[in-house]
Amino acid sequence: MFAVAAVLLAGCRSDDGSARRRSLEARLAPTDAETVAVTAAHGSPTSAGEAPTSPASSVHEVDGAPRSRADVVALVLRENPTLHAAKAAVRVALSRADIDTALPDPMVRAQVAPLSVVTPFLGGPPFGASVTLAQKIVWPQKLRLAGDTALADAEVAMEEVEAARLRLATTASLLYDDYWTVARTIEVQRDIIDLSRQNEGTAAGGYSAGRGSQQDPLEAEMERIHAEHQLHVQESELIATRARLNALMHRPTSAPLPTPTSPSFLPEETVSSSSSSSPSLREHPSIRMWAARKAAASTKQSLTDWRFLPDVEVNATYNSMWPALPHQLMVGVAFDVPLQLGARDAEVASADAGVLEAEASLMAATDALEAQMAVASSAVEETRRVERLLREQLLPSATDRARAALAGYEEGLHGFDVVMNAERLRYDVRLQLITVTADVSRNHARLLEAQGVFPGLTDEADPLQDPQEPTP
Repeated sequence: MFAVAAVLLAGCRSDDGSARRRSLEARLAPTDAETVAVTAAHGSPTSAGEAPTSPASSVHEVDGAPRSRADVVALVLRENPTLHAAKAAVRVALSRADIDTALPDPMVRAQVAPLSVVTPFLGGPPFGASVTLAQKIVWPQKLRLAGDTALADAEVAMEEVEAARLRLATTASLLYDDYWTVARTIEVQRDIIDLSRQNEGTAAGGYSAGRGSQQDPLEAEMERIHAEHQLHVQESELIATRARLNALMHRPTSAPLPTPTSPSFLPEETVSSSSSSSPSLREHPSIRMWAARKAAASTKQSLTDWRFLPDVEVNATYNSMWPALPHQLMVGVAFDVPLQLGARDAEVASADAGVLEAEASLMAATDALEAQMAVASSAVEETRRVERLLREQLLPSATDRARAALAGYEEGLHGFDVVMNAERLRYDVRLQLITVTADVSRNHARLLEAQGVFPGLTDEADPLQDPQEPTP
């Protein structure tokens, strides 16, 4: 009986299942840095002997803080607890394959005739007892499909890890852009405060010399006070953005971060060629995730079909209460009687609907990615045009106008309000340029996300490096 069980158990394992398991375990192998992080937190590596595979292990840090966008993204992918939890979920699903392909434990049943314990001493019938050994045998195809279902769930969980990594990388890149935007805005607000102080002195001197009115230095003072208020608002926003960025990297929310680098822009050919060099949609993490869910639903559908076949239990019994040995030894079988056809039909219908749901979701995800790619590509081109217009034409023109307005005021050609209006326009353009520069980077990150590329970890130049803004 147990030899038969062993043969059946061996038949439920497949070379394909072993290869899928090895592939998943290889993808789960942590980096050296991940192993060090887990060791520091828990005292031992997550899994001994696992090889590093992720590029997130090389992070350039200064005093424990990341130095660039690439370092921020890499640190998020290395330290974010959400990813560690998602990888643990893959291991949980992998362990289900061993559980679901195992035969049930054998059952031993012992029975005793209690009155026969004393009757032999009273001259009555002998002691009577029976022992039954039973083993439930599950059909090999059902066990194999149960194991395939568990592996399919593990593959879905693994693709969810990759999709989560891409989402976190994009979120980290966008937060880096927010941090850069606030830091640059603070610089501009400080410039406005310094200029307002100079304008107060210029207006007061002009009023003393008989140019302008008493209102001119008061207007410059109001401009300074407003800029100081905006500076406090932006400094609070910088603290909040730094806290969100640190939380994403699993660092203390108040941990220092270096000032982000200044803006430059990707070459035009870099963005236009990224769609042609990007992976196909089939390789996008979210598409792979839905494809894995579709495959898992199909496997569950096949398993549901096999569940109609009843399982069999084989047993052997020894009963001492029969006088003849041929009657004392007995063998037998037991099996389920499939009477609840309504429940089984409902299970089949549920599995069929699960396949249809996964197929529709896969098509919807593909359509959404194609739309996101088109929208993001258009947004990158549009924000580039606006950025170029602001940087190459509008900002130089506004700067020249401000200088001309100041010179005209000093020569007595017009009032101080012309100077103030020209300065406001110049700083408004500078603030717009900061916002548009960050939008170029944000839209480029969304384009990379739609293409399945991790923002900040490509070979392309960072959109926020090497200043190109004209000196005001």
